[in-house]
Amino acid sequence: MKAVELLRMYRESTLKASMAFEAQWTWRALRAADPDLARRLREQIDIFDEACITGTPREVVEHGQATERGYAAAAQAMELHKVRVEAVRLAKQGPNLQELVARHGGYDKITEEAWEQFEREKIVWRAKLRFGEFDTEVEPSQQEEELR
Repeated sequence: MKAVELLRMYRESTLKASMAFEAQWTWRALRAADPDLARRLREQIDIFDEACITGTPREVVEHGQATERGYAAAAQAMELHKVRVEAVRLAKQGPNLQELVARHGGYDKITEEAWEQFEREKIVWRAKLRFGEFDTEVEPSQQEEELR
């Protein structure tokens, strides 16, 4: 197999592994459940990325497989620690552009005030993701000040 094909194959397989993990959990949750594993997986991802740029085909294969094993170990650790699947729950908490468009009867009919409110909601949601405050209500003005 050619080096370019190996690179493509392992890029795709590690992407699938990361998407399978991140479709269920966040890195924040992994760091909370198993900080050492989170650190080692992050290091392995960096090693694999470097191998893809400057490594030999053998290094790409070796580190691609190790990265896949790392994601599998992360998923296993999350299940072992009984960390609930959170990615879908978090996404549903964020402001929804489709709802905003539907509420106003079209994208071009959204008022400036509605856009401002939508942006404030996004700031609050991002701050909740960043600080892990998913179940508490925080005033937008307070969060805006914290993010500046």
